[in-house]
Amino acid sequence: MEADSIKSAQRTDAHLLPCLPHVLLSLLERAEDIPDGNWLEGIGNDPTLTAHVLLAGQAHAAPDDTPQTVERAVAVLGGDTCRRIVHNAAIRNVFGRTNNQQIADLKRQWWRGVLCANIARQIAEQVAYTAPDEARLAALLLAAEQLASWVSADDGSKNGTEQDDGEHPASISGERSAGRGLSYLSLSSFMADAIRYHQEHSERIAESHSLVRIVWLANACADHLTAHATLPQDAAKLFFGTPPDLQRAATLARQLTETAAREFGIELDASIEPADTNVINERRQFRSIPTGPSLRPEQMAADVQIRHRLTREVRDLAMMDGIAQSMRMFTTHRDMLAGCADAAYLLFGLSRSVFFLRAEDDMLRPLPLPGQSTRIAEFAIPTKGGRSLCAQAAERRGMADSFSGGQIAVLDEQIAQTLDRAGVLYLPLSAQGALLGLAAFGVEAHEPARIRKQQRLLGRFARLCAELLQQCDRAATSVDETAGGAIPALRSDIRRAVHEANNPLSIIKNYIKLLTGRLEEDQTASKGLRIIGEEIDRIAATLRTLTISSSAAATPQKNESVEINDVIADLLGLARDTLFAPARISMVTRLAGELPPIATQRDKLKQILLNLLKNAAEAMHDGGTVTVSTRDKVNRDGQSYVEIAISDTGPGMPPAIMDNLFKPVASTKGADHGGLGLSIIGELAETLHISVTCTSDANGTIFQLLIPRILADTR
Repeated sequence: MEADSIKSAQRTDAHLLPCLPHVLLSLLERAEDIPDGNWLEGIGNDPTLTAHVLLAGQAHAAPDDTPQTVERAVAVLGGDTCRRIVHNAAIRNVFGRTNNQQIADLKRQWWRGVLCANIARQIAEQVAYTAPDEARLAALLLAAEQLASWVSADDGSKNGTEQDDGEHPASISGERSAGRGLSYLSLSSFMADAIRYHQEHSERIAESHSLVRIVWLANACADHLTAHATLPQDAAKLFFGTPPDLQRAATLARQLTETAAREFGIELDASIEPADTNVINERRQFRSIPTGPSLRPEQMAADVQIRHRLTREVRDLAMMDGIAQSMRMFTTHRDMLAGCADAAYLLFGLSRSVFFLRAEDDMLRPLPLPGQSTRIAEFAIPTKGGRSLCAQAAERRGMADSFSGGQIAVLDEQIAQTLDRAGVLYLPLSAQGALLGLAAFGVEAHEPARIRKQQRLLGRFARLCAELLQQCDRAATSVDETAGGAIPALRSDIRRAVHEANNPLSIIKNYIKLLTGRLEEDQTASKGLRIIGEEIDRIAATLRTLTISSSAAATPQKNESVEINDVIADLLGLARDTLFAPARISMVTRLAGELPPIATQRDKLKQILLNLLKNAAEAMHDGGTVTVSTRDKVNRDGQSYVEIAISDTGPGMPPAIMDNLFKPVASTKGADHGGLGLSIIGELAETLHISVTCTSDANGTIFQLLIPRILADTR
């Protein structure tokens, strides 16, 4: 029995312990609003995150080097790593299955744990212990240990190991596994002992190290405040002769815990009331968290709202991470800003944009993107003292638009005319307090009200753009000028790989929003997750081509059995919501029945089709129709093919594109959209021996793919 209990507790890794959504939301919001790192102080008011930080840092420290304070542990680990710990905990929280009652239980556990930690510090100060913050840290880790035992026991109950006497399994296994569930944390011996012996009889530890006695008293006082246990006055006198004032320590600790709860937005009333009025045996004071009274509707509504806000926060972070990953390899301002323009359209529907960069003369000057008039570069915006709305937005580092009642100058009207819109929305791009540029988006009168509802996400987007510009600047200064002609060739390869990575990443970024609310295991969500996994694998394969030798890259890949209609159905399922719906594009499919499995390469075929669907969507900004059809046994020159046809009702392709259909050319859509994508289609089609024909006029464009009808061996 004891071995099973210990094994159960050890299954609960510290980095998997649950954390209150209130704590995570507060820390994520502070990280945005307090960029200098002071937001990290909040980690020390949560037992779970404290255990996360200690666990992450244990590989870099010997047991005798265990930090004595949470602040020291955070400093050793670094702000970026701690930020990732909070992000990961938030993701697990959003995609976990925590109901309202479990959140209420976690509130009580959080309250008891932080209360115990604050009591430990107060007692340590009264008895003149040399490191009172160490006592607080030991008590926080004890709270994490108790939570680990509770979670492990809760898992056991779900597996049919619930106890017959009506007690939660944690109340039985918790005392035996104390100090073991997180035993792999590299703690100093006295801190580990404080956790291990916190339930021993007072006479057994009367002469132990001071830290052990302090944590024991703090735990007993926490039981007094939360479970009607007796205040351990006799034990305090036994431990220290002149006993500390436990009532005063408890009162001060309660005030500190209430302050932390308010900062995290944690409701106090149901969290701090004793949840179990039964007398608790002194020898077994830690029990599982009781169910407690029924939750009030207003309390449940507040918790649900917190969870919804945390879900949005995680969704926004995921989208920003997706954008950042898709543009990490861009090394020029022009390529980076073209990617930012694409992201602004995907996230906010802002299709017309011009980006101003800070020049050496301290003026903001536009950088024309592909497809934009070079005369845009003749504008100039002062960063200080300007009268135009754009200059004021840059100086204040705040978003502004033409329709909010500000003073509009002729310069603002000219920028709006250039963008072919009635007005302009300005978004300063700054990082670490430095203004790097300004984004100007053409908008109509009805759009700013909608966009302002996403102001927090816009702020994140602006910071990301600024950080990416800084990345370009750092990359430019580190370029080895002696590389000669090798750099252009390398950049060309990188551009091609990144272009192919951008297509599936665009799908992923948009689909994350759709999957946020689909946490139930229905067939639709499962299929969506499967397709996303395939797209991620394809990204990795594309980028991996940069790391292999040219001879290895030239090795031909083997064909596989491909159900063409299934590939098309998967892609259209994603494109319907992410590419077509935002542009009001309808979709028609005419797929031939009973197509046989064809021997070809699935990923390369998906690349071809995804490029064609994306080009079709981009050609119809104001809506239209995309039609996808398949036919079997199409005969050309005596050879049998399977045909895939993709048509759109867009304006058709310009003659310059048609004359150089599968060669890299400057696209009219900017950011090398069409030209590079079509050249990749040509190369992939040649590799797969696919014949591609195209017809295009003012009524639309049709691409016809003829795939050799080589039947796959399905044995």
